[in-house]
Amino acid sequence: PYRLGLAYERAEFGGEPDYKKALELYELAAERGNLLGMEAAGHYYRLDYVSEDEENIAKAIDYFNKAIERDSNYARVELALCYENGRGVERDYQKAFDLYQQAAEAGYPFANLKMGYYYEDALIGEADFAKAFENFQKASEGGIAEGTYNVGRYYRYSVGIPENPELAIQNFLKAVEAGDGQAMIEMALVYEYEYGGYEFDAQKTLDYMTKSAEQGYSYA
Repeated sequence: PYRLGLAYERAEFGGEPDYKKALELYELAAERGNLLGMEAAGHYYRLDYVSEDEENIAKAIDYFNKAIERDSNYARVELALCYENGRGVERDYQKAFDLYQQAAEAGYPFANLKMGYYYEDALIGEADFAKAFENFQKASEGGIAEGTYNVGRYYRYSVGIPENPELAIQNFLKAVEAGDGQAMIEMALVYEYEYGGYEFDAQKTLDYMTKSAEQGYSYA
């Protein structure tokens, strides 16, 4: 049922994705003890994929807790997002961070990205830019483009470390290749302000900003 649900989600049978049918199949898989079904059903309910219902978030949390009992790091991150945003539970940054940390220690790089922001934004104590940078690096090494962008940002704006234009641009370009819109803005500014020895290039500036704007970044 999980695999069939994924096929409906991806419209593998032609036509448009059928999220309602996908959810039905994910829940059937979850009922049969399939971990991926629990994760997917919880995700659907957290984001109200099929319908907006007050009971959705309660169902999501129930699926996440069941999946966590099966040691799901995906579910830990999803439940952490609930605590972070106060959805279905009281907002609690410490509980969210603890869940992210558990997932990160198990090798789930997206959790490192979130931990980086928690350390930078002082959500669980004083700001710690060294730990933030360390976690952004781990996220980047794990293939998270936003982590790579943040590594570049730290080098570009000297956030707790010395400025290094070469490493900043190197990371921005890597993140751009992975489709990160924030890195596209930074590369546009590189060409606009001739940063790091780059020559002014109005067309490249416009191209990068346009691609970023198409992703919904208002600054672009």
